[in-house]
Parts: sequence; C-alpha cells; structure tokens
Amino acid sequence: MSPEDMAAEAPCHSGPRENWCDRRGPAGFMGHTCTKPVWRVLNAITAEISKSERDHGPGFHSDHEAYAVLLEELDEVWDWVKMRKADRDREKMVKELVQVAAVATRWATQLLEKGKS
Repeated sequence: MSPEDMAAEAPCHSGPRENWCDRRGPAGFMGHTCTKPVWRVLNAITAEISKSERDHGPGFHSDHEAYAVLLEELDEVWDWVKMRKADRDREKMVKELVQVAAVATRWATQLLEKGKS
C-alpha cells in the first residue's frame, strides 16, 4: 500500500469528503499531511525517532538501557506534571511526551526485530 493510500485511509478521512481534514503541511507519518493534532504528534514522533537513531545509532544495547532512557524521559514529563497548572509549558510537555513515545516505539520495534532472528 502506498503512503497516499494509507493517508486516504486515515481516521480523519472517513465519512463524507467534506469532513476530511485539510491536509496542509509537509508529508509526514505514512505520507499524511493533515494538521489535526494526532497526525502532528505522530509526525513529531517519527521525526524524533529519526533524530535519535541519527544521534545515537539504530538501537539500544540492552533492555536495561532502553528502560533507563524511557524512565529518564518519563521523569522529565513528571517534572512538568508536578508544577502548578498555570506554570506548565504545554509545548515543552508535548515535546517530552513525544520523546517518551519515540523511545517506547524504538524499543518495541527493536524487540520485534530481534524476534525475527
């Protein structure tokens, strides 16, 4: 299935065409160009995974390392959660949550790839 076909099957492309998203922006996750928040987040996760693999290599050395990195990212989210709501920076919280999702996705992907060998 092509990225265009996958994007056409995106949740925001169900039902009548007039309810579809606007598809603005550069192609991202699965070739989807939607500006709806879920697609923006998925695009950010895939970009974070690419950046992390470029900076640190394709995988973790062990599950212990993966867990430690994931815990570190979760601790950074927890630091924001402990703040008074008025003092929280939503954009920075989203950035940290994207990093959590990217680490978890890299780890899960690595586990699946190891299962093939």
